[in-house]
Formats: sequence, C-alpha cells, structure tokens
Amino acid sequence: MYLKEEDHKNVADKKIAFFLEKVRTKYLLNTSNLNKEFIQHLAAKSGNEIENTNYLINTIITLYKRSECSKEELLILHKMIEKFFNKQAHGNTK
Repeated sequence: MYLKEEDHKNVADKKIAFFLEKVRTKYLLNTSNLNKEFIQHLAAKSGNEIENTNYLINTIITLYKRSECSKEELLILHKMIEKFFNKQAHGNTK
C-alpha cells in the first residue's frame, strides 16, 4: 500500500508514531524521553531482551531525526517492530 508511493520517510514516521502510541497504551509508559531508563522499563514490561529493545529504540531515534528513509531501512524498522510485539505476545523465548 504505502511502499508503492516511494515515500518511505512518511511511512517510517507513521510506524514510529504507531509503535510509541502502542507502548503508551499497552505498557503505560511515557514516551517523551526515549532514554536508558525508558528502554529498561520497556524491556522489563514487554518481556523483550534489553539489547533488542535498545537497538529498536535507537533505530527509531535515528530514523525519526533523519530527513529521508530508504526502502531497506523501512523494511528493517517494520521487522524490528513486528519482532518486538510478536516476541512479547508469544512470551520471551530464547
């Protein structure tokens, strides 16, 4: 749907906004400051590993600050968000 329009930055921003909204509502976390403490709380509440959560949040911060986003970066972001919520939904399996 969105990928055909070639506006990957716009889609990435929407995915980020959706992710942060879900974090606010599902885990009752304030997303205005995505710092180390936030990452630790999010990992603990979601059941995801701290390293994966840290990588996801740092990717979100990086992509949000940039003016452009490639198709590959958008796909990586999508997979990271999907993996984050799928892992949480199925329990923390190693």
